Amino acid sequence: MLQKALHYSFAGTDKTKLAPRPAGPRSRQSPKTIGWDDLPAWLRDNEYIRTGYRKPTGSHAKCVESLCHVHNETGNIFTHMLGALLFVYFIYSAPQTVFSEFDTIGKGERIAVYGYLLTATTCFASTPVRIYNKCDMLGILSNFVGSISVKIFYMFYCEPQIRTMHLTLLVCLCVMCFSAKEFRAWRSVAFILLGFEKLVPVFHTWWMFGAEYMWNAVNIPCMFWMAFFYIGGTAIYASRVPERWFPGKFDFWFGSHQIFHVMSVIAATIHYAGSGSCLSA
Repeated sequence: MLQKALHYSFAGTDKTKLAPRPAGPRSRQSPKTIGWDDLPAWLRDNEYIRTGYRKPTGSHAKCVESLCHVHNETGNIFTHMLGALLFVYFIYSAPQTVFSEFDTIGKGERIAVYGYLLTATTCFASTPVRIYNKCDMLGILSNFVGSISVKIFYMFYCEPQIRTMHLTLLVCLCVMCFSAKEFRAWRSVAFILLGFEKLVPVFHTWWMFGAEYMWNAVNIPCMFWMAFFYIGGTAIYASRVPERWFPGKFDFWFGSHQIFHVMSVIAATIHYAGSGSCLSA
């Protein structure tokens, strides 16, 4: 769904218009699925995925039933599911891992770490169905807020007013991103500012407390690799690679959507692994 958000924001695409069918070989079609040409306009999103679409049913039960056969959302659904299960495990194991070496952990510290885990689970567990698009967007934004809010909490642990200022700005930008389609221009600006906002607290910490404190509180190597996987996955997702280069060849497996899911899970796991260092900063 992040690709849709970027597509709406920066391209201003009208989803009621049918995209032209790209040239390329056709993939093998299952009797239980339909091709791009047979899709209604509201289901058309990625014109480089040519086949394997589930037929519109109007039934939640039939949507669940579709999990039992292979279609072009199978990989997307199960990469979401595996990520959700992984973070449910992290939530369960946090007292024995992240908190095990610290005897004086307060409620605030626990809420900060658990808050990130819960928001990450929300993002990875969302269902790619049209009626839940807003929930999916909410999951993306809550995952973003959850990840950076942990860092802000510890970077400004002794500066509650500054911490509140950064968190308030973060929430305001997310509200702008979540606004209706009529405010696409503002939402585009908000997405850009949201990316920069993740760096603002880091440089603010450097300016106030010095490089050594920033390195320990932020865990720069963790932030670098997390950004690498998040940005790399987002770039692949937004550019629709590799299916853009080979239309019809990645209809079911190894498309940009699945790659993005996997890289997002890796990034979130790296962030979780580095969260423990914040406690000792």
